[in-house]
Amino acid sequence: MKKLPAFFYNDSYIFGVLFAILFPFFIAIPIFPLLNWLKSLGWIDVNMPISKYMLLSCIPNFIVFRQYIKILQMEKTGKAMFLVTLTEVVVLIILSNRGVF
Repeated sequence: MKKLPAFFYNDSYIFGVLFAILFPFFIAIPIFPLLNWLKSLGWIDVNMPISKYMLLSCIPNFIVFRQYIKILQMEKTGKAMFLVTLTEVVVLIILSNRGVF
């Protein structure tokens, strides 16, 4: 198993918050073209609002959160990631149900 760069071994609340906010955006970058490509092939015919795409991109945050808590044992980073990710998911669910975007 390859080691992560030293930057990812930060055990602080600020790093957890920043990581939980930025990671879904980096995950969303390949999700949008992939789903558009699947639509163009005719494999899926779903028109979802942007908030549902962002909900899809929040799923890997929970996987990374588990890695920080269980394997790396960095509780400060893991707790901050969990709190921010849970907040993102709740806000996106509320916004998608109200049809804001």
